[in-house]
Order: sequence, then structure tokens, then C-alpha cells
Amino acid sequence: MVWAFLPRRAFRFTRGEPVYYRSSAFAERGFCGACGSPLAFRDRTDKVSMPVGTFDHPEEWPPDLGHSGIESRIPWDAITDHLPQFRTDEDPVVQQIVDAARRDR
Repeated sequence: MVWAFLPRRAFRFTRGEPVYYRSSAFAERGFCGACGSPLAFRDRTDKVSMPVGTFDHPEEWPPDLGHSGIESRIPWDAITDHLPQFRTDEDPVVQQIVDAARRDR
């Protein structure tokens, strides 16, 4: 799944609001209350993460940061672009989330 990381202050939903579920001590996941589709990920950083496939024009949001979670990649899903690839525990974006959670304890 491709995610976009957006500043919270610059983002808003245009139709309705997701239902949020606290999935851990430091994050909430937003879902469509009608169908359950994932819509957002909020943590203690100043960003909100959104699955690009939920945007009106996802083709305008190609990946540009890298690939995270490659330790669980399906073997036939070859990554052929030039972007960096990270194990989840080595991903700098994930590390920012973890660091923010540790500071808030």
C-alpha cells in the first residue's frame, strides 16, 4: 500500500470523518464507518498518513520516499524502482513515530 504523509494542519476530509481506533499506545487508525476501508493513520508527529488509493486522483501521488516493510514483501512482488528499501525496524519514518511516542511517555 502506498501512503502519503501530509502535515495535519494542511489536511482535511472533504466528505465525512473516519472512525478512529487506538491501535497502540502511540497511534490511531481511521476507517470508513460504513465499509471499514482504511483511511488514515495518526501518531504523535505533526503528520497524518493516508493510503494514496483513497485519493480522488491517486495517479498524482507516485511513491517518492522509499519502500517500508520489505521483510514481509511477497516474493513475486518485485520492487524495480530506484527508491530505497527499508525493513520496518530500519525505516527512518517509522523511527520518527517511535521516537515521538517515547518522548510522550
